[in-house]
Amino acid sequence: MTNIEDLKIYIVTNDIVSYKYLKDEFIDVKNVFVCEDDIRHFYNERKEEIDCLVSPANAFGYMTGGYDAALSDILGWDFQEKVRKYIKDNYYGEQPVSSSFIMDTDILGLKFIHTPTMQYPSVIKDDMMVYYCTRSTLICALTNNIKCIVLPVFGGACGMVKPNVSSRLMKKAYIQIRDRVGANYDI
Repeated sequence: MTNIEDLKIYIVTNDIVSYKYLKDEFIDVKNVFVCEDDIRHFYNERKEEIDCLVSPANAFGYMTGGYDAALSDILGWDFQEKVRKYIKDNYYGEQPVSSSFIMDTDILGLKFIHTPTMQYPSVIKDDMMVYYCTRSTLICALTNNIKCIVLPVFGGACGMVKPNVSSRLMKKAYIQIRDRVGANYDI
């Protein structure tokens, strides 16, 4: 799949403020659905259509807090060891922030994309990480023929990026991929 408009995208958050900003930001995008829900409940309600979950974890693959803890509930608490092994084997123990990789889960037909928003749990100082993480994740999904993906709010919770900023930057990444237009540099 190369057209982002063919990818069904759910953005799931249990934060009402993030939900409202994202809903307003993506109101005109027909294939993006913003949902206020707990990821565990959301996944259980729609698991037949979802073929990829996304983790905004950290560069070392620890999935024990917040959104990642909920993903560990879904995927099994031993799944983070598979993620950490992949990072050790393919990134020498530390995955670059905002890069993405995809792997199978132990749930038939369900893939997993790991896109760290930070090196270790901390406040995100450069809001553009939200843009880079969203863009990297969507490209990874498209190049791996994902049809229905669930995204977190990149930069939310631990990252403490303001909801109005994270929603704007997630939309900006979507638009960049849709329109395939980069920055103009006069060199």
